[in-house]
Amino acid sequence: MLTIQEPNCQSEKPNNIWQAIIHAPVFELAFRPFFLLATLFSCFALAVWVLQLGGTITIPHQAISPVLWHAHEMIFGFAITIAVAFILTAGQTWTNQPSISKGMLLFFVILWCTIRAALYFNTSASLLLAIGLTGIWWLMAITTFSQMVLRANNKRNFLFIPILTAMGALNLLVLILGLQQKLAIVISLMQVSLLMMTLVMSIIGGRVIPFFTVRGAGTSAIKTPAMVEKLVLISALSTLVTYIAHLLRPEVAFLLPWLFCITAVLHVVRISFWKSLQTLKVPLLWSLHLSYVLMALGLLLIGFSYWLDAITFSMGVHTLTIGGVAFMILSMISRVSLGHTGRALTLNPVMIIAFIFLLLSLIFRVVLISIITPYYAWVGSVALWIAAMTVFLWIYTPILTSKRAEVAPPPLKK
Repeated sequence: MLTIQEPNCQSEKPNNIWQAIIHAPVFELAFRPFFLLATLFSCFALAVWVLQLGGTITIPHQAISPVLWHAHEMIFGFAITIAVAFILTAGQTWTNQPSISKGMLLFFVILWCTIRAALYFNTSASLLLAIGLTGIWWLMAITTFSQMVLRANNKRNFLFIPILTAMGALNLLVLILGLQQKLAIVISLMQVSLLMMTLVMSIIGGRVIPFFTVRGAGTSAIKTPAMVEKLVLISALSTLVTYIAHLLRPEVAFLLPWLFCITAVLHVVRISFWKSLQTLKVPLLWSLHLSYVLMALGLLLIGFSYWLDAITFSMGVHTLTIGGVAFMILSMISRVSLGHTGRALTLNPVMIIAFIFLLLSLIFRVVLISIITPYYAWVGSVALWIAAMTVFLWIYTPILTSKRAEVAPPPLKK
C-alpha cells in the first residue's frame, strides 16, 4: 500500500554538469529534497520569528504581516510541503506510474526555494512573484498526481486530487488577501488550512499507522470497525465545513466546540483499536501513535477553548501543530527516509533525543508559556524545535543524498 520504489535504472554516465545534477540521488523522488529543505527551512523560519518577537531583527519589508508570514511558512512552507512531497512519492507506488523526478523535480525545488525567498523579502513586487510561482508549483503538483491516478484508474486515491486542489486554492487565497492586508480573514483561512492538514493526517495516518504497527511490532491484524472509520471521516469533514461556514454565517459557530470535541473523541476511539501499547519498544511506531493522540488532544483543546477561559485557542492550535502535525512528520520522515532508500527500518538511537526535544518544545509553547515569561517560553520552544530538526538533518542528510542502499529488501505492497 505504501511501498515507495525509486527508479532502479542503470543511468548513463553524466557527460556534463547539468546531467550530473539532475541524476544526483537527491532528485530521484520528491521526498528526498523536500524532507531536507522543508525541515531546514522550518528552523530558519522559527528563528526569524522568535528574533522578530524579541526585536532583534525584522523581516525586510511587510507587504504581509509578520504574523501571517510565520503562520503561512510553518503550515505551507513546512508541513504541507512535506505532505505534498510524500503524496507525490507514494503516488508512484499506488499507481505504478512515474512521479516527478530529475530535471522536473529540480525545477520544482527551485520554484519552492524562490517562493520562500520572495515571501521573506516581502515587498509588494516580491509577493506578487510569490503568488505567481505558488500557482505554478501547485499546478505542477496537482497535475503530476492527477495524471498518475487517472492513468492507473486508481480510484482509492482520487480523493487526494480535490484535497490538493483545495490546499492550493487556500494557499493562493491567503497570499492574495494577505497582500490586501485583510489579516482577520487570512488568519481564519490559515486555521482552515491547518484543519485541511489535519484531515490529510487522519487519512494517511489511518492507512499507515495500523499497517506499520502490524509489520513493525509483529502484532496480529488490526481491524478498525468500518463504522468508526466512517464516523471519523464524517466528523472531520463536518468540522472543516462548519469552520468554513462560520466565517460567512457566524450563527453556526455554536456547533464548533461540539464538533471539535466529538472529532477528538472519535480519533481516540479509532486509535484504541491500533494496539498502541505493543509499540512501546519500537520508537518508529510509538512516535507515530503518540503524534496521533496529540492530534486528538489538540482538537479537544480547541473545542474546550470555546467554553473555558483557562484554555486558549492558541493552546489547542500549537498542540495540534507541534504535537500532532510536526511530531507525526518527524516520525514519518524518519521511517520513510530509511525504508524507501533501501535501508533497514532500524532507527538511529539519537533520533529518540529528537523526539524528546520536540515534545519539550510543545511543553514550552503550550504549558510553560503561562508559567514563565512568555518570550522565554517562545525562545525555549523554538530552540528545542531547532535541536530536534538538526538531529534529523544530521542523521538523514547522508541518507537522502545517497544512492539507494539495497540493504533491506523492498517493502511488500499491501
